[in-house]
Order: sequence, then C-alpha cells, then structure tokens
Amino acid sequence: MFKKLKVVISTSLILSLSMTGSVFAENYKKVKIDTDILNVRESNTTDSKKVSRLGRGQEIEVMNVIDNWYEIRLNDESHAFISSDYCEVINDYVGGKINKPLVNFREKPSTGDTKIISKLHEGDELQLLSKDDDWYKAVDADGNEGYVFAELVTLNTFKTALELSTGLDLKQNKLIQVGKAQLGKPYVWAAQGPNAFDCSGFVQYVFKKAVGKDLPHSSRTMSTTGTTIKKANLKAGDLVFFKTGGSSSINHTGIYIGNGEFIHASSANNNNDSVVISKLNEGYYAKVYAWAKRLD
Repeated sequence: MFKKLKVVISTSLILSLSMTGSVFAENYKKVKIDTDILNVRESNTTDSKKVSRLGRGQEIEVMNVIDNWYEIRLNDESHAFISSDYCEVINDYVGGKINKPLVNFREKPSTGDTKIISKLHEGDELQLLSKDDDWYKAVDADGNEGYVFAELVTLNTFKTALELSTGLDLKQNKLIQVGKAQLGKPYVWAAQGPNAFDCSGFVQYVFKKAVGKDLPHSSRTMSTTGTTIKKANLKAGDLVFFKTGGSSSINHTGIYIGNGEFIHASSANNNNDSVVISKLNEGYYAKVYAWAKRLD
C-alpha cells in the first residue's frame, strides 16, 4: 500500500505552454468528475472543439494545471482539456508502472554520481508527482521519494464515457464513425472517395480522414503492412483481407468493426455495389477470409 502524501504543486514549475497545451514541465493530479456531463476539449478554451465527454464519478489523471483548465491524456499520443470547475481533486499525483526490468530509482534526476535508492521491477507501481525534462519525480511503494527516467514508466490513461459505454477507444470509434458515414456510397473500381470507392480506396479514405494515416491504394500492398492478428483476436479498426473469386492472392479488404462484422466497399452486392457491412464468420466471406492486420 502507498503511504498517504501531502503534495504542494507550485505553479512556478510550469515553465511555458501554448494554447494547445504544450508544456516543458508537468504537475500531476487525480480528480473526480463532479457534474453529469463534462465536455473534453481540444484546447484550453470553451471555443475549442469538443473531442469527447466524461460522466459524473469518473476518475481522471491530470497531466498539468493551466489556469482553470486541467490537461488530460487521451492516449499515448494526444492530450485534451477539461474545466477544473467541475472536478474534485482526489490526489496530487497520478499513477504509473515500470515498463522495463531492473530500473534504477535515484535520489536525484541524473545518471551521474547519484545514489540509487532501490531497483524497481517491471510492473511496479509509482505515484508520479511531476515531470521535468526526461525525469519523473515519484514515490515508490515503500514511500521513498526519488526520480526515475521517464521512458521507463508507462502512465495510466483514462477511459472516456464513450469507451466505457462501447468498449472502444477514441481511434476505434472515429474509424467506425467515418466508415459508417460512407454506407451506401457506390463501388467504383479505382475510386478513392469521397463519393465512390473501391475496396482499398475505402479503407485508405477512412484511415486518412479518421486518424490521419496514409495507406497505399492496393489491398495486396495493404495486406503486408502492420502486425498479423489471429482471427480470434480481432479488434475494431483491424484490417481484414480476402481472396475472392477464386484468386490465389489478396484482392479485397475491409475494416473490422466488432461483433463479427466488417465494413467494406463491395463489388458483389447483387448488382447494387456499394459500401456495406457484412458478416465475417459466416457465408461467403468466411470462406474466402485470408488474414488480418493491426496497424501501429
């Protein structure tokens, strides 16, 4: 069990930031949402784009305090903001876990002539008080305060109200949302949208529009990218590939959306070729399924 701490966060530690929340020092808190619905925004202003919502009672880890706004981590790559007026502070730290074996927990933020307090192991939990440059100031499970190199720690992330209700993360939801918005649009060979698609053109368009990822316009080339995933381990957003019409090589692709279904631009839809949702584990596509890929 962690020892109870009283931590005073000094605003002097906040060095510099822009309206997008880019900072050179971070000061952490854990808060609980104290309103029925709280908008999550792209930047620290009420005029900025809403990117998600949170619900009453959700506990959120705050990466920085900027005036009346909390900067929060959406995932490993992006941050967003919530108003501090509707939050109750629980702790003046956030959680993290060691992600490598035998990590040095040091007395000072330096690899030089610095006392090593202890050796931390993969999976060990820390209370992270703040971050300066490449180091976290932290408290270990024995209540010792020290420093650990930031790359060796994985920060806890939170689930949004959308994730809690659907089980999908923000990227997955966006891919499905953009994909379903194309339902019914016609299949046209070599078309890449936005008014018509072929199969790889559809996947290419959805990934670019939803998450800004560029993919090649070829199902065969797409099938060589990413990490191969077993069919039993498919998650929404994975690419699925097929060998249709007796082909010996990949010639069709789509996006898995969960519940045994995938969305794709079909050229075999009873002369009404269009973007449709089909079953993956039954019927024609179960017979011609080849493999799946998960993109980074």
